[in-house]
Amino acid sequence: MNPATIQEEYAALHREYALMVSSIQLPDSPTDPVRITTLEQTVLDTRLERNGWIVLALTTSNNNSQDSQSKPSLNVKNGAVFETPEALLMNVSPVFAQRWNAALTARLEEAFSSASASASASFSSSS
Repeated sequence: MNPATIQEEYAALHREYALMVSSIQLPDSPTDPVRITTLEQTVLDTRLERNGWIVLALTTSNNNSQDSQSKPSLNVKNGAVFETPEALLMNVSPVFAQRWNAALTARLEEAFSSASASASASFSSSS
């Protein structure tokens, strides 16, 4: 994969998901891993490769005060590959999944409202 393309993907990762995780540390080199810390304090090292986002290391906190809704997934193993960063993060972080779904719902509701308003205005002007 082209290093410039990888750097663009890493920048997009940071731009689109920084508010849904605790931190994203971008590497200086596209061959080095990205380190993402979820809001549950799971630390994920990942790298974009031809076949997707590969999990290089996953460390979960042993904080027992988390309720079952916010506990990170232990099903993701090193070497697992995900097509998109959101697919990876949804599998690792329940809080990310909740925030992603809420943001998607808000965008869809906004698009629906805009389309409805546009259709109403169009109908009114044609009557």
